[in-house]
Amino acid sequence: MILFFINGVNVSGYSFSQYTVIHLLIPLVIILESFILFFFSYSLKKQNPFIYMGILLGFFGFLSVLIATFAPTIIDSFISILYAFFGGGGTSITIQEMQSFNPILLIKNFNFAAIFGIFGFFLVIYQFHRFKNPVLVGVIVWIVVYSGLSLMIARYFYYEGEIIVILTAVFLIVLFDKVQGKISSSSTKSKEQSIMNILSRNKNGILVIGTLILIITGLSITSAMQVAITETPKQSINDEWILSLQWLAKLSSNENMDYYATFSKETYKYPSNVYTILSWWGSGHWILAFTHNIPATSPFQDNIVPVAMFLLSESDVQAEKYASELHSKFIITTNKDLFDSFPMIQKWLPDTPDIDPYYFVFYNRANENSQILAPMLGMRPSFFNTTLVKLHVNDGSFIPANTSVVVSYRITTIENQEVPVMKNLLPLNQSQTQVFLSQKQQNQEVISLKYTSPITDTPALKNYRLIYESNGTRTFPGDVTLNNIKIFERVKGYTIPGTGTIEVPIVTNQGRHFTYRQQSENGTFTLPYATTNSPYDVRATGPYRIIETNKTFDVDESQIEKYYT
Repeated sequence: MILFFINGVNVSGYSFSQYTVIHLLIPLVIILESFILFFFSYSLKKQNPFIYMGILLGFFGFLSVLIATFAPTIIDSFISILYAFFGGGGTSITIQEMQSFNPILLIKNFNFAAIFGIFGFFLVIYQFHRFKNPVLVGVIVWIVVYSGLSLMIARYFYYEGEIIVILTAVFLIVLFDKVQGKISSSSTKSKEQSIMNILSRNKNGILVIGTLILIITGLSITSAMQVAITETPKQSINDEWILSLQWLAKLSSNENMDYYATFSKETYKYPSNVYTILSWWGSGHWILAFTHNIPATSPFQDNIVPVAMFLLSESDVQAEKYASELHSKFIITTNKDLFDSFPMIQKWLPDTPDIDPYYFVFYNRANENSQILAPMLGMRPSFFNTTLVKLHVNDGSFIPANTSVVVSYRITTIENQEVPVMKNLLPLNQSQTQVFLSQKQQNQEVISLKYTSPITDTPALKNYRLIYESNGTRTFPGDVTLNNIKIFERVKGYTIPGTGTIEVPIVTNQGRHFTYRQQSENGTFTLPYATTNSPYDVRATGPYRIIETNKTFDVDESQIEKYYT
């Protein structure tokens, strides 16, 4: 309580999930509760135990009703945090550590100590059975409750660490006594001789227990090194992210709010030009720390639904709606979003359909006689229309329909689950694709096996332009190589009259060349890139050209209208 009081109450209200005054009161309530329990226990020790239990239930029930009546927000917050603690709600869907614990990791993390801990637990139960010590009841309940929590939800497995250590110690003490016998006191006058005598008399036990501890320690060091060298860097921010965010910080240094200033929650109003940087939630804290700008979402998963809706929007109008709602000026996309996080992003959509609208997973046998089924992944048409794919794969450009395949399959039951097993796979050209899409047959699916081969024409994004990409790349199935991190600026663009298809050659800051194309809509083009005076290293290498008329013209940076200036 003293340390929390020194740190200060940073959030108003009575939320259990934030640093409010409630966390100052909880330890006080626990102390008072101990006095109340002692008072009733002492006063009623000669009474029927059911009377004691009834009075306790009545007393604490009365307190609960009192709190619910005069401070209902405390009850609401408690129920909410209890629900979240046990993995309820949307936040548990996409967080790996909120999944059930894998027992294999128990052995990996604690090796022999995990096995010794199990024996130690049975020894504690045996001691209670033998001596009926009430303290051991508390110990057993503590072990069962927290071990159960740890196995239910991986996040809480750090609770299990101290339990395993204590139970392993219990087992090793008993083992020592069995091997050597209890340490006897020495009557030798010299302290040094006393220690030497103890070591000499108990050398067998010390050797056995010492060897076991060394084995546990050695294996633990190996596991810790693997985490430090291999696993931690994967979860930590890497050099590509640091360089990308440092570049973005310099770009927006004159536009930032004062990162170190103190603002009044009651009186502060955001200026009209304040914006956010939109990326998936895992990078939110990095964006805040390195750029001193507001992330649209973060590991706290605030605004996560509109961010997911933006990334999976299938039209420019939808994307703009959510981007405007979030006041987003810059968009950061990554290969991880595309290849790893995509299935998780779609789980945040408010209405998730029963059939995956983006992926089709089917299985293929190595040969007709093989019993081994290899999974295969195909992308449905909706996948290529998402804003995430349009940005990260297409660089916001119009991409015409490319080759696709039609998969014919039969439903096979494996381990009580029906799965599609491929019968044959037929490549399709564009005209054949349209026929199969319009006349879809049962147990057939039109898909693409390549990230850069949309099944139908993919329209351009008119309000986003690439301004930076990192130097690292990743190769996807179908030999598609993409830069790991891309940063886009959201702009209103420059609208001109015209019909047909317009294009402009672009070179990125990494020297990659691509062509941005856009088809006219309602007799106009909305152009996001400047061909002269571009402030970025991602720039046009020539003028805009309308393909149908071969007409060319330039657009100056001053003509590109911005959302936030």
